[in-house]
Amino acid sequence: MEKEAGAFFPAFDLGDGQPVLLLIGPEGGFHPDEVAYAEEVGFTMVSLGLRILRAETAALVAVVLAQSRQ
Repeated sequence: MEKEAGAFFPAFDLGDGQPVLLLIGPEGGFHPDEVAYAEEVGFTMVSLGLRILRAETAALVAVVLAQSRQ
């Protein structure tokens, strides 16, 4: 699992009215090289919670959380 100590998504500051690009990974998690590259190009790793969600469920949850914050 990627950086388990990452920020919890609902507490993360998305910026007022700024576009958001979500990167949802596979259920098994990203490869460490993928995580390093994502951070290198500006992504910030956040957590959706303690449970491991199916990829399609994680995408829906992330979109709802992002929309609720803007």
